[in-house]
Amino acid sequence: MPPITDDAYVLRHWPFSETSQTVALFGKEHGVLRGLAKGAHRERGAFSGGFETLDMGQIVAIIKPNSDLAILTEWSLVRRPRSIYLSLVAHRAALYMADLVRHTCTDADPHPALWNSMDGAMRALDEGADPMRIALRFQWAILEETGHRPEIAEPLDSDTDAAVFGFDPAAGRVLEDPGPDHIGPEIWRIRSSTLRLLRSLDGGEGEIEPDIETLERANLFLASCLRWVLGRELPTMTALFEQG
Repeated sequence: MPPITDDAYVLRHWPFSETSQTVALFGKEHGVLRGLAKGAHRERGAFSGGFETLDMGQIVAIIKPNSDLAILTEWSLVRRPRSIYLSLVAHRAALYMADLVRHTCTDADPHPALWNSMDGAMRALDEGADPMRIALRFQWAILEETGHRPEIAEPLDSDTDAAVFGFDPAAGRVLEDPGPDHIGPEIWRIRSSTLRLLRSLDGGEGEIEPDIETLERANLFLASCLRWVLGRELPTMTALFEQG
């Protein structure tokens, strides 16, 4: 098989031996790729800078049809975030984004638009942007790219920010408010102000500037959607939103 070359983010890495690593990467043109980097720990190997989670670089790999692991032959480190590690919230947001890609994207399924979203998010975090705003946009992007975006385009019957509606996670759509004493299929309650913020992410009239509480509620809503899709809560999700 001819080698492939791609720009990629390191999603995770594991030791394979004293000198080698297994690596999960998110390539712009080839999607999630898991590979073996033989000799990655050798000083004069073909893997400049080594592999650290959240690194971005250029990879050369040989993909074998009958193997779960590609053979990584070269790695050129392009960017290693620095400022992200100076902020606990930014670091947790970045790890959460990497975890979402790893758990929602199928191996070898290209998502160049999502890669661009991740690249922009990582650059913004490293430049000191608000981690919770970045997390909100990225959660929306990954739900949209993987076909699980909630349908929140139904017209509201009220202009009051405090108005409450229901959301059916199984159907992925907004309903009338079932009330706090609802018994039956799981229905989430969501405020109109949260819905308006989410609609602004959809490229309509431009993203609005939310207050802290609305931003938090919108993030938690999208995290709940992702938890529903995955069937479990990722540890990085818990870590980010417990302290967010």
